[in-house]
Amino acid sequence: MSQRSLMMQIYKIMYDNSDADHPLTHADIIKLLDAEYDVKVERKAIGKHLSYLEEMGYEIIKTSNGSYLSEKIFEPNELRLLIDNVLCSSHINKTHSKNLIDKLVALGGKHFKKRVRHICHVASWKRSENQVFFLNIDLIDEAIDKCRQITFDYYKYGPDKKLHKTSSPTVSPYQMVLHNQHYYLMGKNEHWGDMTFWHIEKIRNIVITDEPLNPVNKLPGYEMGIDYKELSQCRPYMYADKLERVEFICPDYLFDDICEWFGTDFDAERISPVDEENKAQEDAVNDVSIGDVNTDELNDLTADGVNDTEGNQSDGVKDSATEEKNNEPVLYKVSLVVSPKAMKYWSLQYGTYVEVLSPAHLRDAIKEVVKVMKDNYKV
Repeated sequence: MSQRSLMMQIYKIMYDNSDADHPLTHADIIKLLDAEYDVKVERKAIGKHLSYLEEMGYEIIKTSNGSYLSEKIFEPNELRLLIDNVLCSSHINKTHSKNLIDKLVALGGKHFKKRVRHICHVASWKRSENQVFFLNIDLIDEAIDKCRQITFDYYKYGPDKKLHKTSSPTVSPYQMVLHNQHYYLMGKNEHWGDMTFWHIEKIRNIVITDEPLNPVNKLPGYEMGIDYKELSQCRPYMYADKLERVEFICPDYLFDDICEWFGTDFDAERISPVDEENKAQEDAVNDVSIGDVNTDELNDLTADGVNDTEGNQSDGVKDSATEEKNNEPVLYKVSLVVSPKAMKYWSLQYGTYVEVLSPAHLRDAIKEVVKVMKDNYKV
């Protein structure tokens, strides 16, 4: 056996079987070489080949209990994150999900495999029925690289819970986007002439044509190309309509949800009326200069919470004492740039907490939906 082959076998044994909690002695490596490769070597050969691995740049950590390979492709927590993402990806079918997870687990070595036995079985998760999902990705990627248009059949679910072909568009493909746990093709619908998003798992029979794709910067609203920050923050649902500034009223406890959906690039103005008693105290303080107030009086005002040097009652921060006293949340007017179509459905999702103020056409559209819901529920 060549030294190169033996060195690679020792590397594989170190990668699969050793870590900081499980170092291997030379005797351990000799046993594993015999068991896994039917290779018998002398003890001194192990130390020599470990030194070769170190010379090649691999970090071998030596301890009193043995040696282990320090650097691996992924750390255990990184692998777990990738595995969880595969499990949550409903656009990947059961077979491909299992194969991907098996490959990721193998990258962690034998000891990592023991730590992920508690992962839920992939069959129990909602999965796509598309058997050609990864082929779709390859073909779309090839078309984008060659700057060619594609045609395909697009399917949607019917009342029988099965997919049925609904259209066969010709598309200039620009990008594949992962959003809300779904994988989308973003491209120009050559029939309608606008930007559209298609679920890749609902695409079948892709054909790459000889027609060159139309450049994305020729589409209205995309003159500067695709803004990926806009895609992630301004389109909570994948609608390709023109972005507009939207204003709405909401309680302060909704800000966590707003930031999760839209990020932090928005303006917020507190509009709740200030408690009359606190307002009177604030006005009294504002009307008196520091030179007119003695130290005791100033301390009294501070103790009452009017002049809080810690800033706990500054404007824009939730005043819990006022809220508890009035039993009402503090209201804010929020202004952000977003897809109006997406915002319509988002505001309906949070309908009991959000009132859209502008633009007028969006407010009217929501009103119409509410009227229909009222009729549906016989209110």
